[in-house]
Amino acid sequence: MPRYLEMSDNFILIPGRVAIAFIKVGNEAYMVDSGLDKDQARRAINIAKELSLTIKLLINTHSHADHIGGNKFVADRLGIPIYADKREIPYITMPILEASTLYGGYPSKSLRNKFFIAQESHPADISGISLPFDIHDLRGHSPGMIGLQINHIFFVADAFFPLKVLKRHVIPYTYNPRDALDTLNKLRDLDGLTFVPSHGDPTGDEREDIEANIRAIISVREKLLEIIRREMSFDEISIEIFSALNIDIRSIGLYHLHQSILRGYLTWLEEEDCITPDIKGKKLVWKPNK
Repeated sequence: MPRYLEMSDNFILIPGRVAIAFIKVGNEAYMVDSGLDKDQARRAINIAKELSLTIKLLINTHSHADHIGGNKFVADRLGIPIYADKREIPYITMPILEASTLYGGYPSKSLRNKFFIAQESHPADISGISLPFDIHDLRGHSPGMIGLQINHIFFVADAFFPLKVLKRHVIPYTYNPRDALDTLNKLRDLDGLTFVPSHGDPTGDEREDIEANIRAIISVREKLLEIIRREMSFDEISIEIFSALNIDIRSIGLYHLHQSILRGYLTWLEEEDCITPDIKGKKLVWKPNK
């Protein structure tokens, strides 16, 4: 894979563990995400210099650590402003909130690392500036994730994951699976666009990837409805759903990640009056609605 891909006259993709992009307008570049750490951010800055591009500002698609980990380095090195959706700003400004959201309290040591907690940076609300490209609401994977579109290129961040990534994780990470499904359905209905996700190399099979992500979310929801036929604790539900889907929890960090995903699905089912929480024997249980 080359160090960067010029996907159009206005769009440059820098592949990696998580992609960084440049939207190019003349000799100026709008940087999209900063990667997991300063090394990935430095690589992107060096490519911009190689292409004689002046980086005007940095946009974060969302607040997850692998997308904002280079923010502080970019701000310190270039002195440029950072922008994000207002729903993501608290997490970027105080990154421990991301790990706290997964854990449900002050996070354990297993979550206090660069994969879950980036260095803090201070973005402004992207709605307050004018940009030469379109911003799209892609909420679901996170509270306020955005995508960016210039002409036929649509950088969709983590709105969906390529099939090979999805096969490895089985359940795509979602903060709110109902919103994530709505976003996927909207993307599926768009024609004439080239979708560019943050993870995995562009393959030309992005529409198949979108369909696979839709099926994965629906499958989890349907499997939970099959499982919750009686009063069950969260741990009982967790064991059954992950066993049914053959999900291998390989680390404590992944355990908390998957627990967070599952809570989002339970909230979705609760809001649709499919299940109800209750307290029985000093523990919380979920029970099906008759």
